[in-house]
Amino acid sequence: MWLSVNLSPRQLRCASLVADVQAAITKAGIEPHALTSAVTETVLSEDISRVAVVLEELRALGCGPHQ
Repeated sequence: MWLSVNLSPRQLRCASLVADVQAAITKAGIEPHALTSAVTETVLSEDISRVAVVLEELRALGCGPHQ
């Protein structure tokens, strides 16, 4: 089982997003690999560099695309 979360441009600009996700994973008692994130094309047109950094940080936590 996995959970997908849509990330908005506003959330991706939030400096605490990765820490907030990590705290939510811990609080919910789920495994990080069970959480995936989704972004829209709109997000990608905002700041691709920032999106790439955030997605890499989430991947480092163990979150990533569902395979």
